[in-house]
Amino acid sequence: MTLFDQEGEPLAQLAVGKGASWLCLMNDKTKQRVQLSVHTPEDNQEGSFAVTPALTLVDENGTSRAHFGLTLSGPDLWLGNENGEQRVGLSAFKDGAVLNLHSENDKGGLGLVTGKEVGGKYRSGLVLRDEKGTPRAQLISNEDGPGLTLADEEGKAMWKAPQLP
Repeated sequence: MTLFDQEGEPLAQLAVGKGASWLCLMNDKTKQRVQLSVHTPEDNQEGSFAVTPALTLVDENGTSRAHFGLTLSGPDLWLGNENGEQRVGLSAFKDGAVLNLHSENDKGGLGLVTGKEVGGKYRSGLVLRDEKGTPRAQLISNEDGPGLTLADEEGKAMWKAPQLP
């Protein structure tokens, strides 16, 4: 179903299909600016990044710039640049949360994480990645105490503190 303005230009579209429905709002130039969607993730597993429902904001050039959705693991928010490349990502999960800030090539940047890791230990940490996406510095605190690791360009540890036997 499409709603038109007095000049016959589309302003909103509502669509319903098997397992999905969405609402699109357009500007006066008939460009999609806001999309609200709901999908039924029948084939997805826990931990999947399938999004349902979701709200996406689109700039005047048709590029997705902001997205908020609910994955099967929890809420997810991302903000993108003028090319639609993610610069900020924030996700919340059952046992923690992750914040990622990405550099221009979408690989470098930093990540903050808190929650349970594999094995059930609680941890919080900061990871700094180079332009290739390789973790170069990590500051982690868990039940065993704090730790700092500095790595080379291949991600191999060059220095650690504390120096454990």
